[in-house]
Amino acid sequence: MRLIACTFLIIAVSLHISSSARTQDQKPLGARPMPIATEPPMSENETVAVATMQTILEACGTYSTTYGSGFPTALRRLGASSQKNADTAGLIDRELAQGTKSGYSFAYIPGNPEGGVITSFQLHADPLEPREKGGNHFFMDQTGAIRLNGSVPASASDAPVKVAPLPDFPTRIRTLPGEMQKKLIHPAFPIYPQNARKKNVTGTVHLRVIISRDGTIKQIEVVYGPQMLIQSALDCVRQWRYEPTLLNGRAVEVETFIDVTYELG
Repeated sequence: MRLIACTFLIIAVSLHISSSARTQDQKPLGARPMPIATEPPMSENETVAVATMQTILEACGTYSTTYGSGFPTALRRLGASSQKNADTAGLIDRELAQGTKSGYSFAYIPGNPEGGVITSFQLHADPLEPREKGGNHFFMDQTGAIRLNGSVPASASDAPVKVAPLPDFPTRIRTLPGEMQKKLIHPAFPIYPQNARKKNVTGTVHLRVIISRDGTIKQIEVVYGPQMLIQSALDCVRQWRYEPTLLNGRAVEVETFIDVTYELG
C-alpha cells in the first residue's frame, strides 16, 4: 500500500509549476502584441491577422520540406498534438489549427495535387465580427502576397498589402510558468529513483528551460535540487511537449521555469 500511495503522489505533483519563479523582466503571454507596420494602416486585430497569415505561410513551407508531399491538405495538419507527424506537424497552435485567431477566421484551401504533390494553396482571413474586430478581409496564396478588400472576402485580384518587417521582432520571450502549463500537451511523469526512495530523499528540482518554436524542449539546466533527484527530473521534462507559442502571429521560443517535486507518502 505504501508503494501505491507514493506512486500516486508523484504523478499528482510532477506537473506542478512554481509561480514564484518569475523575474522582473519576464513577459506574460497576455501582453499586448507589438504592432506591425502596414500600408494602409490597420487596427491591432488586422495587423495580427496579417502576421498570422505569414506564420501559416512559413509553416506550410516547413511542412512541404519536412514531409515531401507539398503543402498540407488541411490547416489542422499544421497543428500540435502529443505526436509530431504529417497529420499533426506541430507548427502552429491548436486554436489557429481550428481556423480562428484574434477575432479572425482562417480558411485554408489546398491546390490540386500534381504528381501527388500539392504545390499551391489559398488562404482567406475574414473578421468574425466585422464592426468590432476589424473590417478588412485578406487573401494570400503560396507566393506570400497578402491582398485586402474592405467590404467582401478578398481574392487574388485585390490590391496587395505592404507589410514592413520588424527588425527587432523577438525570437524568444520569457513568460509565467503557469501560462506554459496550460499549453502542455504531452506530459511525462518522473520516476522516483530507488536509491533516493531508500534514503527517504525528498525535495524539488527547479529547472530553467527553453521551449523551441515547435513546442519541444530545446535547452534545460538545473537551478537547484537534491542531487539524487536531478537526473530523474531531467529525463522527465525532456519528454514534455507544448503547443507552439505565437507572438503577433509568429512562433517564438519561450524561456520559463519548471519545478518537479518528489515526496514520499
